[in-house]
Formats: sequence, C-alpha cells, structure tokens
Amino acid sequence: MTERRILVGRAFMFAQFHSADYLACRFEIRRGKDVIAHARQSGTTFGGIVNRVEELGYKAIPTVSAVAPPGGLVDYDF
Repeated sequence: MTERRILVGRAFMFAQFHSADYLACRFEIRRGKDVIAHARQSGTTFGGIVNRVEELGYKAIPTVSAVAPPGGLVDYDF
C-alpha cells in the first residue's frame, strides 16, 4: 500500500494598518522537521492539524512555518 502523505505548513501574521511598527525581523521561521516537532507541542490550531493528520495515519510532510506577532505592516525588504 502506498504511504499516505499530506504537505503541511503555515504563514501567520496580523497586521494593523494604523501601526508604525514594521515586522521585518520579528518572524519566527521554522523549516523541515522542526515544523512538525514544534507544532506537536504548541497547543495551536496548526498543532491540532498536525496531530490529527498523524492520528488518521498520514505522514505529515513539513514545509515552512512563518509566524509573526500582531503589529504593523510587513516590511517586504527584509
């Protein structure tokens, strides 16, 4: 039987247009196996998705996780 796999990743930020604060270097970026390891214990919606994928017998294939705290617009030059 072919292994069942699903690609997982996330990009999350909340921008407030009235804030002068830019998020340039404040993204927390994880890649590869670290995405899955962190998600499993995070207590986040993404963590719940990863845990459920594995409970259903799929292998979670990690991509990237990029998360920034609430703030201003993203500085696209970072």
